[in-house]
Amino acid sequence: MWQNSLLIPTYSPPENFFIHLSTSTGSMIIRRQIAALLLYHYAVHQTHASRDPDQPPNPLACACSDVDPRDDFTKVNVTYSCWEQSGFLGVCNQSFMLATPEEVPEGYCQISCGRCACCSTFAEVLTSKAPMFLWMLNLTSFGPLITRPGYYATLLAPTDSAVWNMLKQKGYTRQQAEHDPSWVSNIVRMHVLPPTADISAVWTTPFMQKSAKLYHSIDGGYIGAETYNGGVLLSGPKSKAWITELDIPVCKGYIDIIDNVILPA
Repeated sequence: MWQNSLLIPTYSPPENFFIHLSTSTGSMIIRRQIAALLLYHYAVHQTHASRDPDQPPNPLACACSDVDPRDDFTKVNVTYSCWEQSGFLGVCNQSFMLATPEEVPEGYCQISCGRCACCSTFAEVLTSKAPMFLWMLNLTSFGPLITRPGYYATLLAPTDSAVWNMLKQKGYTRQQAEHDPSWVSNIVRMHVLPPTADISAVWTTPFMQKSAKLYHSIDGGYIGAETYNGGVLLSGPKSKAWITELDIPVCKGYIDIIDNVILPA
């Protein structure tokens, strides 16, 4: 999971691994945390419907950071996040973004500003993993967001067959949906899990257990989650879905492939 612009592990971290993430930290600690957290981010990735605790983690696939610009590294809060710096402020090319202290030699906002060559955006991964869900996203306001490397969320991406089945049940062709896409928005929002409000971290499957509530992008609504025989079952108001491919990493978030479309009430 992600928190405070740093990568947080999702599987078997050392016992004291989280100790500095919710308190003020010194610059040397932050530098070491960044390096360690990055190693865990991709090492934990599994692409199976269930996770074998005895299986060793995958090797490191990418090592980039997304450190928010700040004047004082002993403070957690910042004035503008990397998402804001790369978005409406548009300052990625300003000199201060690269004239950084030794703790951040790669520069501020490396991921959000598109300077990370080894990670993929949501849109890039969905092109091969779930192109029909990508098509649905592009019919909504999420379309432009998922092309930005700094977009921060977990997406529950139905398979192509699941999307086609949903269209058939609703009596829509693809062309009809494109002509009147307004009904797609709430369905898509059920599948976009923003960062959690309490610790600003995105969901990964090890935390989707014990009746977890996954709050989606419709205000106040959530999807239920349970684990059965190592798999994760998601429950919406009108449908359920199994996660068939777990925690596919993108630049600053995750994609979970699911076998059904979760419909709103």
